[in-house]
Amino acid sequence: MTRITRTVGNPILLVVALLAVWLPTGSAELTVDKGQLVILDANGMTTKSHEFSTLTPSSAPTLELNDESTLKATFEILEKTSTDQAGSLFSPHQVTLLATGVDTKLHWAAAVKTRSKGKAKWELDLGRAPTDFLSLSRKGEVRLELIIGDISAVHAPLQLNLATLKIPKNLLLEYPYWDTKDGKQLKWTFQPPRKKDNPVFSLAFVVIAVSPWIFLLTASGIQQ
Repeated sequence: MTRITRTVGNPILLVVALLAVWLPTGSAELTVDKGQLVILDANGMTTKSHEFSTLTPSSAPTLELNDESTLKATFEILEKTSTDQAGSLFSPHQVTLLATGVDTKLHWAAAVKTRSKGKAKWELDLGRAPTDFLSLSRKGEVRLELIIGDISAVHAPLQLNLATLKIPKNLLLEYPYWDTKDGKQLKWTFQPPRKKDNPVFSLAFVVIAVSPWIFLLTASGIQQ
């Protein structure tokens, strides 16, 4: 009872005690496992494949792409704690694939949605790639990285270098590139100013409109 009285009597000690109860005391680690970066041809057949994970890091390879290539990445996100060293599937707050031009340092980011809690999948058809991606590098060399972040304070951000992509020169675009760069110049067409009416026709219209009233007034005056 004496300890409680002294703690409550000191506001600083009370705040520290409450924070010790509310804040998480443990820490967790996010890892990537069963990662595969695959290049598919026009028929959906695998031409090149690269495995990646945080447990067995390796140097990021250089992957050459062509006009009909499709880039596909699949991986699992695990959360490891002091009580669960094997790890369990975890869906973080944000999963992003970051593409950076090796020579220009320009960035392009794509959000990756996780399904089944911690399983992620991402695809990019090079023939339909956005112009921002195709204009990242003048040489066609783009570095691809995986960045994982979570809103929880117990999870440190994770960054993993996946590969360096070589884009075909015929697909490269100059930076900055807008989707309307090769479009026609916009021209606005406004309605021409209205021509003035002929005064003769205007006077004739006034006479026609007023004549019935003049006739009625004249007829009523004669009857009176």
